[in-house]
Amino acid sequence: MPKKNKQQNSDNHGSGTSQDFATQAAAPQRRASNENSRNGVTPELPVQSLKLTQYQEDGKLAFSRTETWELTPGQKEFKEAFQNYDAMILRGPAGSGKTDITAREVLGMLCEGKTDRILLSAPIDEGGEEIGFRPGNDHEKMYDHVSQFLKAFDGHLGQGDFKRGKQIRDKLIEQGTIDIQPMGTLSGENLRRTVLIIDEAHKAKMQHLLISLTRLHHEGSKVIFTGDEKQHMSNGVSAFRTFAERFSKDAYKDYIATINYDANDIKRHPLTKLITENGDDVPPGLAARMKEEELGEEKIVSMLTRHFDECAAGKKDPMADQLVRIILNDTERYKIFEMLEQRQAMKDQNHKPEPTTPEPGA
Repeated sequence: MPKKNKQQNSDNHGSGTSQDFATQAAAPQRRASNENSRNGVTPELPVQSLKLTQYQEDGKLAFSRTETWELTPGQKEFKEAFQNYDAMILRGPAGSGKTDITAREVLGMLCEGKTDRILLSAPIDEGGEEIGFRPGNDHEKMYDHVSQFLKAFDGHLGQGDFKRGKQIRDKLIEQGTIDIQPMGTLSGENLRRTVLIIDEAHKAKMQHLLISLTRLHHEGSKVIFTGDEKQHMSNGVSAFRTFAERFSKDAYKDYIATINYDANDIKRHPLTKLITENGDDVPPGLAARMKEEELGEEKIVSMLTRHFDECAAGKKDPMADQLVRIILNDTERYKIFEMLEQRQAMKDQNHKPEPTTPEPGA
């Protein structure tokens, strides 16, 4: 089935030598009217004239004159999905390249005129730490929460020269081409010709994730979530895990792509990859949830059913009773109702009368 808003390949956008920011900004300034000059009006920087890092024929990304990136399996999967889907959920460990290639593809879409604005957002969560008042406007207060993408933009806009790239990025923010908002303000947002990036999605509340997804517009619009539930610092399990699993169902397969990065995508220090491969990056809350998921609901229902039947027969086991109480106390109410329904269905199936065979001649 064809996917919505299929984008054309933007691999070769930005070929050629990177220009200095002053040169890029000077051209529109020379065309500005004398009246604008007198009034101090700064002309907008035309995004379609910008030069980005460029893809080579072998699929590698020339980040600068001296640095070339070979895309990982996860990055290649994302790059292909970006052309075909309007909503993407990127899950993966630290250092797996979720940010770098996402930043390049979104900037390419902007420079090709397929969208007009990039909107960055992230949960305001400092991992339980409080650093007090932050000076500045709303954008400046949000910088630390979206800094990974801002730095990635700098690298691609400057073709490896982060200082030059930051000058261009600051200009794009000034003219509103790149915007930054807290997740709590997105409920009234219209994403017409806008690409929304939700970074650090593992820190977000479910309500904010759902609101962000439903902002999607049908024209020049995309929503991209990036996160790693293993980096969730609050108690319990990240809502991003449930969110990603919910929208990975077949019902959404024509509209939402879920990309699962793994240890093979990690480009940081070998120690980072080793920690991920050994599963030692999993926090206790998530580890407990994963163990529960390994059991499976059917097995849990079967265990509970057997325990209740033994209790009814007067064979109550005190230890089993204590374990059942723990399970029920840690289980959400709607899950208990679902398990009770499954238990009743199993009992009905077991007590279903067998069809009788008529006697010969009857």
